[in-house]
Amino acid sequence: MPDGSTPNSMHLPSLSIRGFRGINRLDVERLGRVTLLAGRNGVGKTTVLEAVELLAARGDPPVLADIVLRHEEHRLFTDSHGEARELPEYESLFYGREPKLGTEFTVAQCQDGALLGVEYVLPFRPREWRAFTAPDGTPFQPGAFLPVGPELKISFDGRTRRQPLFGGVVGESPIVRERPWPMTSFADAPAGCDQADWPDPLRCSRLGPDVPDSSTLADQWDDVALTPGEAQASSALQLATGTDVEGVAAVGRRDQSRQRRIMIKPDRADRVPLRSMGDGAVRIFGMSTSFVGAADGFLLIDEAENGIHHTLQREYWEMVLCAAREYNVQVLATTHSWDCVAGFAQAAYDDEESEGLAVRLETDDEEGGVRAIEYSERTLKVAAEQGIEVR
Repeated sequence: MPDGSTPNSMHLPSLSIRGFRGINRLDVERLGRVTLLAGRNGVGKTTVLEAVELLAARGDPPVLADIVLRHEEHRLFTDSHGEARELPEYESLFYGREPKLGTEFTVAQCQDGALLGVEYVLPFRPREWRAFTAPDGTPFQPGAFLPVGPELKISFDGRTRRQPLFGGVVGESPIVRERPWPMTSFADAPAGCDQADWPDPLRCSRLGPDVPDSSTLADQWDDVALTPGEAQASSALQLATGTDVEGVAAVGRRDQSRQRRIMIKPDRADRVPLRSMGDGAVRIFGMSTSFVGAADGFLLIDEAENGIHHTLQREYWEMVLCAAREYNVQVLATTHSWDCVAGFAQAAYDDEESEGLAVRLETDDEEGGVRAIEYSERTLKVAAEQGIEVR
């Protein structure tokens, strides 16, 4: 993955995963501008999306924590102030969920790409504890903070940094920081772990499997309003509601995001909340507005068929393919639905400008290996027409 992107570049032409969550080994030799992942429950489709998310973030510690907490994989304990805290169970990021010291997972391109590695290691112990300043400018005194327990050693493109799983004030219970920062400020720290020198992440937006919340939709609309993306969002709403939409607005105070919501004005009708039009309308609107935030990066759609009627699948994927090309976004989506696969097949075959691929994931062995079976646009169309199972 390059540090920057060029118009219509393929940010990730292939994908290799080793030892990440439920996937011990997976190679996807080719990804498209839009790639639809199919396969049985538990085979690792969502794990692939999370691997791409983490690779795009260059192993950013808050993203690591978010992936873990998203699955409710955490421990509860009381800190030194008597407050209950959640500690992410980072061990769940490693295949088998019980990593030993030196266990590592990697995410990379299959060939000649920057590699992200995360290793389970003992904490780095400097010979002399010295005063240092955290990246946010907060000063700490000598001996005020010590690493407790194992750490994650994060490597990307030849650079490394460390992420304590949790820290503690000497003599007190462990304390969890909301946005952990790397232990990189000691005089004898390993070379190459300066956070300021860390590669910039690529943009990456996530959608699903749940319906987006109102505050997220309102924030996305703020980026789209009064831009060409408005027309795309209106077309998406017309597809979802079956009627012309005269206007869209985010209402409510920006400093009270929980109270913000999207209102739409259907043709020759009073304005109504978007959510009153059903989950399908919300999902399609969320998809259409996600592309602005994902421009020159990735859009990850989990369970793409959720809330979308089977008769709308082809038009839905036509919009995705067009927007992916326009915003230089690489899309990876998952599905369990045959109607979704068939709609994607027809849309991808008809779109001569954007490459659409389907990949079926299958368990390859009892050691966590997963095999990727690729369907090009033409073979996917034939499979859909003949009813050949690709899910």
